[in-house]
Amino acid sequence: SENIDGSKSWMNGSTQKFGEGDVVTQALPVTYTYDASGNPATAIQTGGVSVSDDGFGNRTKTTLQQTFTKDTATNQMKMSQSKSISNSISLDGSSSEQTITVDYTYENGVLKSAIGSGTTKSNDGFGNITRGKIDQEFAIVNGQAKVFKNVSESWSGDVDEADKTSGRFLDGTQTRQTMTLYYAYDAKGQMVSEGGVYGVMRNY
Repeated sequence: SENIDGSKSWMNGSTQKFGEGDVVTQALPVTYTYDASGNPATAIQTGGVSVSDDGFGNRTKTTLQQTFTKDTATNQMKMSQSKSISNSISLDGSSSEQTITVDYTYENGVLKSAIGSGTTKSNDGFGNITRGKIDQEFAIVNGQAKVFKNVSESWSGDVDEADKTSGRFLDGTQTRQTMTLYYAYDAKGQMVSEGGVYGVMRNY
């Protein structure tokens, strides 16, 4: 697809440039497992790959996986987990990685809650690594999960969270940052900057 601002995205089996190599994009294939009666028990869509370009040559590759399980109340397949792994490469030499997993729960066949978490890692192009984590809370709006709170924490150095106080850049400096973003939605589930029925748009 191509947008008015010049950005593009592909998930159609085409081969796209990414970094110094090529990536073959593809839609999400589906794999089923079956119970003893031969009925579908789970469905996993894995291996979906998309490539996007912001219109300036900075590209992102995203790999998707979605897991569906049978809901006993409705006997229908419901998404129980989604996972995305994104890798970005910019023309200035910087790069980043992000993994986000969202788990969904249901009650009597209706989406009840969703919660997300993930990790980040970035390189400024000069070898300085920043790592971090993400936690997301969702509101259920018109049967859909909408992020209303996103907490991201980052720290200097290529170290795990347990060692984040010791992480440093190449010049010996340290940094730590925590940012919380709140999102608001109207009754139709559209994001709004003010007057939201669900949540309040702000950050700190």
